[in-house]
Amino acid sequence: MDSDHQWLDEIVGETGTGLLRFLRSRLSNVHDAEDLAQEVYMRLLRVKDPTHIRNRRAYVLQVAANVAYEYRLLARNSRPHSSDAVDAMHGSSDPARETLVGQQMEVLYAALNTVSPKCRAVVLMHRRDRYTYVEIAERMGISVSMVKKHLVKGLAVCQKRLMSVTDSETGHG
Repeated sequence: MDSDHQWLDEIVGETGTGLLRFLRSRLSNVHDAEDLAQEVYMRLLRVKDPTHIRNRRAYVLQVAANVAYEYRLLARNSRPHSSDAVDAMHGSSDPARETLVGQQMEVLYAALNTVSPKCRAVVLMHRRDRYTYVEIAERMGISVSMVKKHLVKGLAVCQKRLMSVTDSETGHG
């Protein structure tokens, strides 16, 4: 275990500022870059045999690129399902809009019924109940990484279903 930590200490020393610069160039929020750097290091801790990595810097940047991509994907998938947007729509007195929101919510819940119970629970705990990744992981007895995977999958299913319904209603699909 000490050799794992030694390898990680070396990686942090070699790539720390470069990794943050790399992530900041791909994200708009400095705090998100710092959080994602921690995620990169968490993933590096899972490397079984770091001696097989020929170019540490390139490897770390590839992991960082993957983490940033997943983060952007999650952010993009979560926008249409923002409860703030739903709350704003509910606040209007437009009956047509209220009907549309109700229909969209039905579609979203139907989509969530197609995923595993764990995935559905993660999405609902995060989006509806506003739990953090860590809180969800603790409550469900799974890793934060699994929380993220379930969330990405669930939101992707919701977005795909919502888009297919919207496309079929507008005649684009």
